[in-house]
Amino acid sequence: MGIQQIKQWTYKLDGTGSTDWGDLCEAFAIAKTGLAQSPINIERADALTAVSVLPVTYHYTNLTFDCEMKGDRVFHAYPQENTNYLTYRGVKYHLTNWHMHMPSEHQMDGFHYPLEGHLVHTNEQGGVIVRAFFMKIGERDNRLLAGLAEQWQLAQSEGKKGSWQFNPATLIADSRETIYVYDGSLTTPPTLECVTWMVRKRPMIISHEQYTAFVNLLNGSNRPVQPLNGRIVSKY
Repeated sequence: MGIQQIKQWTYKLDGTGSTDWGDLCEAFAIAKTGLAQSPINIERADALTAVSVLPVTYHYTNLTFDCEMKGDRVFHAYPQENTNYLTYRGVKYHLTNWHMHMPSEHQMDGFHYPLEGHLVHTNEQGGVIVRAFFMKIGERDNRLLAGLAEQWQLAQSEGKKGSWQFNPATLIADSRETIYVYDGSLTTPPTLECVTWMVRKRPMIISHEQYTAFVNLLNGSNRPVQPLNGRIVSKY
C-alpha cells in the first residue's frame, strides 16, 4: 500500500479552502462523502429533549497552556500537563487543546455568533469530545480569555510559543446549562467522523476590544455548516 499524500489545507479561496477539502487528497475525501460532518445548524425546535442528565463529569484544574500558530488563521493552546479530563458514559477523555473559530462554526436557528471556542478531548481509542462555546460581544472583558490573543499574536509575529493560564472548570460551573449533543466530525481536515459534540446554548460574553484582537488572528476560520442527514440533536 502506498503512502497517502497529504495536501496543505487552508481557509483561503484558492482551491485549498473549506469547500475544496474533500478534493485535495484521498485522506480528506470524507469531507465530501461523509454523512456525519460538522459543524451543523442547530434548530432548537427540532432538538430531542433528553429524559436524563448528561452523563458527563469534569475533572479540571488551573493549567498553563502553550500557545502556538499551526497555520493560516489556525491557533491552538495546548495544556502543558495531561491532568485535565472528562468522563462520558464511563470513558475518560483527556483535554488536548483549546482553539477558536471566527465567526462561529455552528449556527443556532440559522444564526452565527461572532466567535466559537472549542475544548477538545480525546480517548485512547481515538474518540473525541468537543465542548463548544458560542461568544458574543458585550461591554466588559472576559477574564477567562485575558491575554490569549496577545500570546497567539506572539506566536504569529515571532514564531515563539506563548504562555496562557486557564482553568476550564470556570466554563462549566453551572450544571443547569442547556447543552445540545450530537454525533459529528472534526471541523478541519481530515474531518473524521469520530466526535461527540456538546454545544452550550448560552454564549460567553467578550468585550469589543477582545473581539478586535482576535479578528486579525482568526477571521474567516469557520467551516460552513453541513447537512444533518437525519442525525438526532439531543437537548440536555
